[in-house]
Amino acid sequence: MKETVKVVLEIATNIQGKNPVGVTAANTNPVTIGGIDGDNKVKGLVLNSDGSVTAKLAAGTAIVGKFIPIDADGDEKFTPANPASVQLTGSRGSVIAHRTAITTADKVPVITITAADQPATAGSLTAVAHGIGVAPGNSYGSAGVSALVTVTPTADKSIDVTIPQATNAEYYDILLSTSTTAPLWVARITETQRAAGCAITAVGTVSEGGSAGVVNVQVVGTGIASTTAPFVANNAYVASGITAISCAGKTKAYIYLDFTITDLRSALAIEINPFMQNNDSASTLWFQTEAQSVAIMGGATGQPNRQVFVVDVNSARNLIVLVGAISGQGASVSITVELF
Repeated sequence: MKETVKVVLEIATNIQGKNPVGVTAANTNPVTIGGIDGDNKVKGLVLNSDGSVTAKLAAGTAIVGKFIPIDADGDEKFTPANPASVQLTGSRGSVIAHRTAITTADKVPVITITAADQPATAGSLTAVAHGIGVAPGNSYGSAGVSALVTVTPTADKSIDVTIPQATNAEYYDILLSTSTTAPLWVARITETQRAAGCAITAVGTVSEGGSAGVVNVQVVGTGIASTTAPFVANNAYVASGITAISCAGKTKAYIYLDFTITDLRSALAIEINPFMQNNDSASTLWFQTEAQSVAIMGGATGQPNRQVFVVDVNSARNLIVLVGAISGQGASVSITVELF
């Protein structure tokens, strides 16, 4: 009968230097664990004979929250008596006067339209009341529908809609149907087409016609109604003309609001919207973060007219702060920013 004997060998591992274990006379030699040389890098760690560890740093290396103690040669040395410790400290940049005395929202405005029967131009409209609305917009969204107007056209004729320019609008959605409270979408025209005049000859079809600032509508709409989601709020933000704040190497932006009013004869409201650009240097697009509806003047306990909000920027290329809404007698807001 064979017996199996299992022998367990205990191996003691001891890194004491470049000399063999047991050669005590040479055990004062340190072992260096090398890293990557270069600026702003830890080059290696040195295990010293007294049990301490020294971090070898490249020249000019900066460490947030220095290890203690620091040798005269710049080494960071931590020992059993002085273990590694880190103290984090904040360092905000100077105050940036981002925007001053803003009194209107940074959005395409809603417009006021007029409309009239146009018996000189053929169409397929019937002789009943038609509801008409126009919603300007841009690449960020719609500004919302104008106040609706009602026109009863001549049978088999058309309606002329006079549309004033909405500042910064890129297009105009035309809504016209026999519903006087929720007209349906019929077509979208560009600012160029609005300015020159045009005609809507079929749903979604824009042709020559009309006159400067006038759109001749010859058919009723079949698209979405003026009361549906795209038109119920103004999302047509305007990001142009505002000096951007570079956030390269920064983690947070502290946004300070200083809101003022003349008196309390009308309701107060303010909303701010930070927008960022991604790190595509060729892109001119802005992307909204989280809108901040600000309770002010007793709207909630502890909500004064001067407030600060913190936004994570995480080294985004640029930041701007837009005003989504502002109201109140003589309402005005100034915005400053500190980066961290």
